[in-house]
Amino acid sequence: MERYREKLQAEQGWQCKILLQRHGQYDSANPALSGNQQEAAKHAGLLTPEGISRTKLVARGKITEIFQTSSNTPTDFLFLHSPTKLLGTYGARAQQTAEIATD
Repeated sequence: MERYREKLQAEQGWQCKILLQRHGQYDSANPALSGNQQEAAKHAGLLTPEGISRTKLVARGKITEIFQTSSNTPTDFLFLHSPTKLLGTYGARAQQTAEIATD
């Protein structure tokens, strides 16, 4: 990886940073075990309000740091996320995390 990074800098004046951001706190309850399955299904697998706040805070901090340290360098962002859903059906917290980070 380090050799690739050096090659990018030498050839194009680019820096390469790879950031991994794990999703925040999420609702992991199984709606099938809930008294109100329909209501529980609306939130299952999605970030909690606390998880959303923390994800925004962390993502904005990282992006701000990148812009501050690379003000004279072209900067591109590529966001990848897993398409995995809780129990194969419910909310996709990885997708939600990527969407929050791109806001």
